[in-house]
Amino acid sequence: MLQQARFATQVLRTSLKRLSTGLIKIGVPMLMTRGPSRTRRHLSKSRWILLLSYCAILLALGVGVALLIRYWRFNQVDIIETLQETVPGTKVTIARFHSTYFLHPGCVA
Repeated sequence: MLQQARFATQVLRTSLKRLSTGLIKIGVPMLMTRGPSRTRRHLSKSRWILLLSYCAILLALGVGVALLIRYWRFNQVDIIETLQETVPGTKVTIARFHSTYFLHPGCVA
């Protein structure tokens, strides 16, 4: 019985609090009302600028990597052509080929 009284008191306090804040309308049963709506949190202007800056940096890095891969000077076909042009009349074959990117760009053939 004491628990029921506490529960009723808690429900009454919650109802009065919602009524005073305008969350429920008079005459509508409490079970049919919705609680406070959960709205999305909006980003501030500085956070939008920071987010857009990160996206722009990532996009620029992606484009840079794509261009580096596309126009890489040290691929096997270009190396073979350059060696054959340097020494006329020779046929160059490469058994193993490995490109190096960092510290010293180039290749190992």
